[in-house]
Amino acid sequence: MSYPITLRYHRTIHLTKSFLGIIPYIFCSGRNMEDLNSFPTLILNTLENSIKHWNYVQSQSWKVISQIQNIAAKMMHLKKGSLGKLKNFEKIGEKAGQKLASNLEDAILKLKKSLPRFKTIVKELKELETELGEFEAAVLSMLEKSSRIGDECIKIFNGLLNNLLLNGEIFKEFMEFCQLLAEFTIQTEEHLNVSKLVDELSVNAREIVQMYENELLVKDTIIADLKLIPPLSVLSTYLWIIWMTEPYIETVRIEEIKEEMRDISEKVSRLSAKIS
Repeated sequence: MSYPITLRYHRTIHLTKSFLGIIPYIFCSGRNMEDLNSFPTLILNTLENSIKHWNYVQSQSWKVISQIQNIAAKMMHLKKGSLGKLKNFEKIGEKAGQKLASNLEDAILKLKKSLPRFKTIVKELKELETELGEFEAAVLSMLEKSSRIGDECIKIFNGLLNNLLLNGEIFKEFMEFCQLLAEFTIQTEEHLNVSKLVDELSVNAREIVQMYENELLVKDTIIADLKLIPPLSVLSTYLWIIWMTEPYIETVRIEEIKEEMRDISEKVSRLSAKIS
């Protein structure tokens, strides 16, 4: 009776040792990620760099918007104001209006050229979100493997315990297995905690990405409507108010999320130190 149990014991010991050996490497997937400890920091740094890039492109667009606003104000003043003694000059008002309209088209064209840069940044953010999803899937896969091996360990544990009553010779093997099982259980609990932290990380990152996706959609809509120059009052609302205000980007909330992600990163670092 002890022979098949001993065979099953050795097989489970091998599986358990193998699993404990590959745990640190299960997490080592993704661009520029070397281990579990570095991944959350990498995510946070990439987010911060993307946000800085967005802010830079946005600040560059402000200059163009100020130029557009200035031209629009001149056009409105020309339309409602008086030329005084200059009205005697042939078509001076008409020519000034044409030149301002041409300048306005040029300025709007400059603004349109900023849109692809915003789109590139959002694409990078979405790629980061995808990478986080892949990382989370790797963690879940590890936990599934842990669960399967854990179930087998419990079966073998029960078998060894029952056989121990009949065969005292396997006491040493039984104690060794108990030690491995305890280590395995601790590792599984730590990885379950990591899984929860990675889920929090994904939720936080998604909230930020959603802000920039929404803001990009607003800018895209504005640019599309500028194909035919709208009334100056609408143009002012589009650019001077909505574009420059960026209503969907909540700066205070972003800073809160970044602080939460730093806290998560520290927690993961502590857990990975236990795991390694």
